[in-house]
Amino acid sequence: MITTLFNSESSYVVVTRKYLSRLVLPYEVLLDSQCYLINDVTIINANGALSFVQSGHFTDDLVLLEIVKATQKKAYSLSGLKKIWFATNDARDIFLDRSYANFDVGKLNCDVVALDQKDICSEVIIIAKPTKVSNKSDFVTEDGILALVYEKLITEPYSIVSLKNDFLRENKVNNVMDYLFGSQSLSVLEFEVQRAFSQQCLDNSLDYGWDAYNVLNSLNEQLSKSVKNDHQFEVWFQKVQALIRFIAAFRGKPLLSS
Repeated sequence: MITTLFNSESSYVVVTRKYLSRLVLPYEVLLDSQCYLINDVTIINANGALSFVQSGHFTDDLVLLEIVKATQKKAYSLSGLKKIWFATNDARDIFLDRSYANFDVGKLNCDVVALDQKDICSEVIIIAKPTKVSNKSDFVTEDGILALVYEKLITEPYSIVSLKNDFLRENKVNNVMDYLFGSQSLSVLEFEVQRAFSQQCLDNSLDYGWDAYNVLNSLNEQLSKSVKNDHQFEVWFQKVQALIRFIAAFRGKPLLSS
């Protein structure tokens, strides 16, 4: 029956199928800012979900995600995902036929809304797209921070309690970075170089490719005069320059920068 299509003990959000496959599944988190507004709210109940489906707005490029009952917040864990509703069999098949390197879609509960449950709603439904469209580059910083935290927990598993407390205090990215690096046995030179290079990694996604020579020069520009004049750094810098030139010559490609 139509009245029992959706679960009254669940909440529902609407996102694009593209966003689901490219960002939600790889990162296993759903951002509220990427959910469609249905009559001015992102989280809807079973009745709201039914009205949306029956409104004629449910197209193949959208998915209706059924999640554990929730109130609106900034993000929702993928562990709370109960079911993915598709508008048509074609939309579901296209989604399932794709290969996802970081996620097994076979674990997902996917369903299709029947034809007789659509385009029959007399209620006015106002749909609004997310105002900001995210892409992978928006997650580069978070990825980098998580990688550093993971590395610290692997090498210092006993630090998890103190790490949690410190993260609650250090609510700025720079503070968190300094804390993570400051806990290592690094010299002043090593700390500054590693901190500057890591910041470049956080600010730039490898998806767009890197010009190694530009990266090296940018790193050099960010360092203090005392570090750049340090003999150990000068020797390292010259060796890296030579290595980059050698690789470029070996590949038969000119450097993008000189």
